[in-house]
Amino acid sequence: MIKSIFQLRYFLGISCMLCLSACEHLKQDAKSVEASYQKSASDTVIYTNVVQVLQNIRRDLPSEARLIVLQGRVLLVGYVESAQEHIDVVNAVWKIKGVQEVIDHLEHVPTNEKTGFDIKNTFVKTQLDTLFLTNSAVHYGNFQYVIFKKNLYVLARTSSEAEKEAFYTIVKKTPTIQKVFFYSTYKQ
Repeated sequence: MIKSIFQLRYFLGISCMLCLSACEHLKQDAKSVEASYQKSASDTVIYTNVVQVLQNIRRDLPSEARLIVLQGRVLLVGYVESAQEHIDVVNAVWKIKGVQEVIDHLEHVPTNEKTGFDIKNTFVKTQLDTLFLTNSAVHYGNFQYVIFKKNLYVLARTSSEAEKEAFYTIVKKTPTIQKVFFYSTYKQ
């Protein structure tokens, strides 16, 4: 029980110091969370920003270039019309907050010669999706891929050699895939 004004002031002083200390820790925690967010952005945010950058460079570019974003790594596959457009795309993607790496598989091809994305690729992708979903050795969410000109471009987040081998076994069953470009985001 507080019996004097001095005891009350002492008690309130200690209470205020504890509150201020707690507030200071909360401010530091908030600053560290904000700093970590500034260093990395979610893959969805990065993907949206890359699509916007592609549209800013050329309106129909997102339909001619495919992209995958996984753990801050951006895989670009498809067509650009000139060397300058290629440079502009890669430089603009690197400037997006949260991008850790750009894997560039863009090709310079004049507009009238573009043939990479077609209905056959969609059919093959559907076949692969079905095979991956029905194989218990492959965790479907660990692999993102795009098919372009009979090549399979893969971004994976797995450290399991058995899972990678199961993935390759499935891909080998698809005769239309000629070459596989495999990039793993797993870092030991």
